[in-house]
Amino acid sequence: MQMMLDSGEEFGEHAGLGLISGSVKAIPRLGPDQVRYKVPHIGWSRLAKVDASDWSDTIMADCANGEPMYFVYSFTAVPTHSEARVADCDYFGNQFSGVIRNGDRYGCQFHPEKSGVSGLGVLGRFLAL
Repeated sequence: MQMMLDSGEEFGEHAGLGLISGSVKAIPRLGPDQVRYKVPHIGWSRLAKVDASDWSDTIMADCANGEPMYFVYSFTAVPTHSEARVADCDYFGNQFSGVIRNGDRYGCQFHPEKSGVSGLGVLGRFLAL
């Protein structure tokens, strides 16, 4: 997912593939309440639709809003345009991109292969593209 954006700041500033406009930023170590939280984010978190979006024509079509997926990450995709965000993950009050897209190009921040039946469904829909 992160390689698809224009740039990233992991190990310095580096160019990405530019398939989706935006950049990759480090997850802040402080929540909105100024409490420190663990980075990298490792574990199960729920995905939420962005702005009540419709998932029916996406790789998330078989998933329910609030579906838990397995994450392991320290950086997050920050698309330039909000319509690129399909699903978000809430981590201690911060919203991070869980799934982004540009047309039929998708990226997942979570690990579908480790996310049980729901994750396998995402992989199946991805392969069907």
